[in-house]
Amino acid sequence: MKHTARRQYGKKACVCEWCGANFETFKSRQGRFCSKRCAARFGGSVSTGSPKKPESYRTIACEECGKPFVVHKCMTEIRNARFCSRACKGKWMGFRMRGAANCNWKESPAAIRYGENWRYQRRAAVARDGHKCVICGMKKGKGRSKVQVHHITPRKEFGEDFVKANELSNLVTLCIKCHRRVERHLLACPRPLI
Repeated sequence: MKHTARRQYGKKACVCEWCGANFETFKSRQGRFCSKRCAARFGGSVSTGSPKKPESYRTIACEECGKPFVVHKCMTEIRNARFCSRACKGKWMGFRMRGAANCNWKESPAAIRYGENWRYQRRAAVARDGHKCVICGMKKGKGRSKVQVHHITPRKEFGEDFVKANELSNLVTLCIKCHRRVERHLLACPRPLI
């Protein structure tokens, strides 16, 4: 009996701020919500910008879309908040953090040998030639039927000028067999139809 009386003595009656239900809690607790679920719902419904401390929040413009948004001042001072959403941050990073600007960038061996514009020019040459060998007509596919791009004038003759070496007028799409035969001078190298 004494134990039950002591429990009731240490409790207080409260009203939930979210659902309005009556409940009891210990005197040492705040007693704002009847459950964690109500507390979570209340937290999700409160807009950013506390009515108690409006000076704690700032309105800044998103660096990607320019839309103004409200953020707590600690997010601007400590965490350097600059974007209104994850989507805007992703767009910004996708555009500005590619290539050598990325901290994880490692220059590929092909970029060192063929130049920085090689990947783009290679794709453009394959697309121009219809994804097939210009000599035998073998189409691009999996395995052995993979097409390659050949420099008509060898790239070593251009020295360090990779832009001129990788011009579309100097590139032609060949299958592996035809590429070997052209490299060994068993076949004449065709000129691309530009």
